[in-house]
Amino acid sequence: KPLQNKVAVVNLATEKKMEFEKVKRFSFSGENASWIVLHKYGPESATPAMPAAPPPSTSGASTPPDKATGSDLILRELSTGNELNIGNVADYAFTKKGDWLAWTIDANEKSGNGVQARDMTTGIVASLDSDKAFYERLAFTEDGDALTVLKGHDDVAAWKDRMFAVVGWT
Repeated sequence: KPLQNKVAVVNLATEKKMEFEKVKRFSFSGENASWIVLHKYGPESATPAMPAAPPPSTSGASTPPDKATGSDLILRELSTGNELNIGNVADYAFTKKGDWLAWTIDANEKSGNGVQARDMTTGIVASLDSDKAFYERLAFTEDGDALTVLKGHDDVAAWKDRMFAVVGWT
């Protein structure tokens, strides 16, 4: 059985301890640490998977597996305990100040894949890009005034590997 991490958060004023199971990555909301993000393990991580035989190929080229890597992202407000569950998240990042949170979606069959961002002050979520593509390497600038991501497409007939483009927003 694979080992999985858990996270404990302690309120130093009240000494109240909260534990969160099956968390592969977590972070506080930058300099404005009033939120915590808990990125959970996906369902495949709970049990070891049996390797599957690749499907027969008609073109002679091997097709890369189209396996989604997204899992639940829990956004928890520390003062109230309110939680927001965002599904199929592959990666996320806060600005240094903690005023924006952005994430990439990687869902089954690339349904709804894209980049979304949340204004942590107003709670408004904006879809920045959506496509039947792969999104990787999400990063804010040091000042938090721009965001970049690699957007990739698979076309094994034309290329041997994924073709990526850099996409950015200010």
